[in-house]
Order: sequence, then structure tokens, then C-alpha cells
Amino acid sequence: MPFTKDRGIDMRIPTGVNLTGLSTGYVEVKKPSGGAAVEYTCTIFDMENGVLRYVTPTTSDLLNDPGEWQAQAKIIFSSGEIFHGAIVKFTVAPVLV
Repeated sequence: MPFTKDRGIDMRIPTGVNLTGLSTGYVEVKKPSGGAAVEYTCTIFDMENGVLRYVTPTTSDLLNDPGEWQAQAKIIFSSGEIFHGAIVKFTVAPVLV
């Protein structure tokens, strides 16, 4: 579980789709505080097994928004096909200090 003061959280997002021919991979996240989903550009972690990777920067939104987040993979192939993964929920916990 990530905490609000954590930096460099390494997220691995399974898509269930072979990523050969991938043009762009994203993870769309919805913050617990509401508002529109935010899209983060991912790299490929495992092409054959369809796993994307996103590492949060030191200025990550996780630092200030504790609660239950939602994430969904979005992959766009060079052919123009777009696929969305399952919605995954995770909790960012506040730090006591």
C-alpha cells in the first residue's frame, strides 16, 4: 500500500493483451477527491504478457490525496485499435507525521 509521502511508487499494470505493435500505453487514474480522470503515460514492462509500468514522480498526486483511487489501463495500437483494462482500486494511506 502506498502512503502519501512515498515517492517513486513502481506500478505494474496488467492489460491482459500482448503489447506487440503498441503505439501508446496509459494508466487512467481517478483520485478519491473526485474530478476528471488523469492520464499517465506508461512504458512497456512485459510485452508478451501485456504489462505496463508507471513510476510516480517526486511531485506525484499520491503525495496529497489519501483514500481509495481507481486505475484503468488504456492501450492504443499503431493500427488505431484502443483497449481498456479492468478497473483496479487501490488505497493511498495518510502518514501519521
